[in-house]
Amino acid sequence: MNQVSQPAGFDTAAEVVPETVQSATTSVAEPPTGSDDQTLPAQPSVSEAVGGVKQSWYLGIDCGTTGFSAVLLDRVSQKLHPIYWRERGGLEAETKSYRLPTAVYLPAQPLTSHGLSETRVAVGSQAIALALRDRDAIAVDTLALPGGPELTPELFIQNIKPYLKVGIPHYATATDSWEPVIQWSDYRQIPLSWLQQALQSLLQTLSPVTSNSDVICAANGLDAPALKSALAQLEGVILGYPANWPDTYNFNLREAVLEAKLVSRPEQIFFVEDAIAAVLSELRNPNRSQWKGGTLVINAGATTSEMVLVNLPDHLPDLTHSDFSLRSLPYAGNVIDQDIICQLLHPQWFRQSRTANRSNVVETQWHWQAEASALDGLSWDSLGLDTIPLPIPGEPDLETRHRLQQRLESSPLGQGLLEAARHLKLILQHEEQFTFELGDQRWMIMRRQLESQVFLPFIQRLNRELNVLLSQTGLPMQAINQAICTGGTASLPAIARWLRQKLPNATIIQDTYQGDRSLNIGDKTAYSEDIDDVTTSGAAEPKTAILGDRLVSCSRVAYGLAALPLYPQVLDLPRQQYGDYFLLLELLRAFPSQPVSIAGIMQLLERRGINTHSCQLHILALLEGHLPPGLVPLEQDRNCLTESSKQYLDGHALTAAPLFLKEGNQVYRPNLEQCRRLQEYLSQVMANTKQTLEEPFAVNLSLAVE
Repeated sequence: MNQVSQPAGFDTAAEVVPETVQSATTSVAEPPTGSDDQTLPAQPSVSEAVGGVKQSWYLGIDCGTTGFSAVLLDRVSQKLHPIYWRERGGLEAETKSYRLPTAVYLPAQPLTSHGLSETRVAVGSQAIALALRDRDAIAVDTLALPGGPELTPELFIQNIKPYLKVGIPHYATATDSWEPVIQWSDYRQIPLSWLQQALQSLLQTLSPVTSNSDVICAANGLDAPALKSALAQLEGVILGYPANWPDTYNFNLREAVLEAKLVSRPEQIFFVEDAIAAVLSELRNPNRSQWKGGTLVINAGATTSEMVLVNLPDHLPDLTHSDFSLRSLPYAGNVIDQDIICQLLHPQWFRQSRTANRSNVVETQWHWQAEASALDGLSWDSLGLDTIPLPIPGEPDLETRHRLQQRLESSPLGQGLLEAARHLKLILQHEEQFTFELGDQRWMIMRRQLESQVFLPFIQRLNRELNVLLSQTGLPMQAINQAICTGGTASLPAIARWLRQKLPNATIIQDTYQGDRSLNIGDKTAYSEDIDDVTTSGAAEPKTAILGDRLVSCSRVAYGLAALPLYPQVLDLPRQQYGDYFLLLELLRAFPSQPVSIAGIMQLLERRGINTHSCQLHILALLEGHLPPGLVPLEQDRNCLTESSKQYLDGHALTAAPLFLKEGNQVYRPNLEQCRRLQEYLSQVMANTKQTLEEPFAVNLSLAVE
């Protein structure tokens, strides 16, 4: 049967895209494209709504590592409007994009007291183009200056997401500087506050009043005045986050949304796990869903690979957050790129000098060359990869991988190597071999080498994680009826083949993306129809229609985030109301100077309006000395900080002694000196934030719209 994969059951204002062909048991799907759902009667667009018809607007934003996607929801009509971006003054057909690259380019200008200049910055594809221009210039400088590259004063920032969980940006009086500071490369240090403000610049492209870039947004089904009106009266913004990431990440995202003026109050910002949002994107409205039973989602992008398993009830309004079981692994696309470099490009037996005899080199139509021709003269040995430890494939090994990333980001050749790895990963899904040149080296890599030495360890790791998830839930593999693979890394054909064997009764829905099937070859663009054989034995091999420039890449997660107001019972209410930082502050405010039992502590907090039953485990963890991760960076995150930032955080001695000393059976006495230190530190951290954390966040997402 033919079906376009999209959030079923919603009336969505968007362009119609071609169908995707699937077998009865397997589908290879485009991410939700916003095609009109013909099962519902047509609804008038907002621009046509007159006579006092009420709208209730929510904005779902998927803040991915490499790209942003956003979808607007009118909760009253249940109509979804995917957002796209284009350059000011550009031709819409040439610049329209449903995925804004997560990249910001800061010109060489004086900084304000808070960090970034207030002048216009370049974002998205404009930022990438400027960065490539500078890389070429730096490569020339590197050839001229063997002692090291003279880095330009401009700053290119991308891959922001992983750093936003490290800590909360704040001005430290002890160092008279913004802390913490990220060791971005061997030569460059970036305050975390700059990364947060770069995120703010990206979010401001969604604001009708605060954008300071040449990129503006539009929406399917809404004219410009209607979109501006909707964005100006948002009732809520819904953001995703990786499962098990600390409250620090949510705090920083919420702060950036408030600074971008998308909404005015912190309680208007909601969070749901990315993998759960992917499930919501596929459900029909609560009364008309065709999906039942065991459902698996694998959401793998650039930073994390996540799994969620849920047994969908017959009556979807009964679905709650506790029904979802999640696993998260810091191993995804960026790590795979590193594994390609370490396993296939760095070993001497895989490469040869460009001056060697080329008689045995077979050229293919997929021959790729780096953007910067100045890289041709750079020596491979200048990377110095033999001087640092290299990670083992299949292992996250965050410390080693961050050191490798720093080294690669330190030179134009290393940056070109990362670019080559990304192209190799895509091209070898369609070709048996890939030939390319970079610096003074040449490679010819075979598909079987990529699959055996890079993809296989990744799939084996995913298999172990899925086994743990199945064991935790007690759900047999045969009971899984459908599995969704979403995110750029989850679109690998190897993942579909593995799931086809692992889950014999499941329909496999694998999102595909323009970047996977559209690759520049000289002056033309090629689209591949081959998705690989992911069907059961004897079934017809599925093919994907050639979508050309009509392919829409608005993420599935963004659709699910926007749909959260239609499934308010899925919200993790305790985490939404009582973040770890709020609970810590409340403990410090409420705790008397004398010993108190756990029961007495709970009574004190309840008198302050806290529902201790819903957040009891978090309170007990704080009493046992487990500070919110990111208040003091975790050991695995400290590796990305500068030495001075590490010393500054050590100087506070926040973890040198416990906040509360346990006396007898369930009785705690406050360590008054340590409590004083922590309160002073928190005062510094919160001094310049819009979030005061004086009261629990009121949650009105479940209120019916009149």
